[in-house]
Amino acid sequence: FNKRWAKQLEMLKANAEKEFTTSTTEEEKEQTFRLIEKVFFASMGRRYSYFLAVHILKQQWMDTDYCFRLCYDVDQNKWKSNLWIIAREHLKSTVITGLSTLREILENPNLTYCFLSFTPDTASAFLRIIRSWVEGKGQGSQFLRYIYDDVLWEDPTKGYEYDKDGNKVTFTWNKSEITVKRTIECKEPTISTKGIEGGS
Repeated sequence: FNKRWAKQLEMLKANAEKEFTTSTTEEEKEQTFRLIEKVFFASMGRRYSYFLAVHILKQQWMDTDYCFRLCYDVDQNKWKSNLWIIAREHLKSTVITGLSTLREILENPNLTYCFLSFTPDTASAFLRIIRSWVEGKGQGSQFLRYIYDDVLWEDPTKGYEYDKDGNKVTFTWNKSEITVKRTIECKEPTISTKGIEGGS
């Protein structure tokens, strides 16, 4: 965990601790600290793809200087460049198509994307990167859904969820389209995939 980020989190907790009174219970303190951590991690993951990958999704294999720099460059310049020339097996799809898109959706769940490739199966393979992170049963995926429960479904593979009033909410979630929780009505899925060949 980056020392600077860790220091920021400790400062937030220290500031909160100053507001505690003698009547504040240990349980209330612990709840406050957990909420601070959740908000902090959510904020950092929405700002930095590298933080999202390593500290939320627990993708420790991405904890490298190269990945840090690539994530930073993509976060700063993704939409300023029309072409990213990077060698094969150097994380173009993982960072630019997958990680960066997920970060942008977590920041603004009302966005819509279309992954276009030569065939539908190839386009769906790019979406599979994001789906594997969101659907997964591992520690990182569970932490991701906990941190961003305002955007991500508790179990997206079910295709439905009950809201706080007990109403059943259905949504699209399959190999070619996914939809997250939104704050506006939108008929298009959050991400759809299309193939030039095959017409879908």
